[in-house]
Amino acid sequence: MNRKGKVFLIGAGPGDPGLMTLKGLELIKQADVLVYDQLGTAPFIKEKKSDCELIDVGKFAGHHKVPQHQINQILID
Repeated sequence: MNRKGKVFLIGAGPGDPGLMTLKGLELIKQADVLVYDQLGTAPFIKEKKSDCELIDVGKFAGHHKVPQHQINQILID
């Protein structure tokens, strides 16, 4: 099946949850899939839809559980 979708990159700047934009939070609430890391995302994951698929790519500062080229492929898929 060939489905078209959109990918949005959302962040909270330098890690301060107070810097998340309203648009970013609204996109999280509407997302069918969230590909996320641990760099400031915890406060926002709870805002997802109940049927939203979560994909943890596990980026911590200095540690990447999933290599960037695999993250890129996840975003394409």
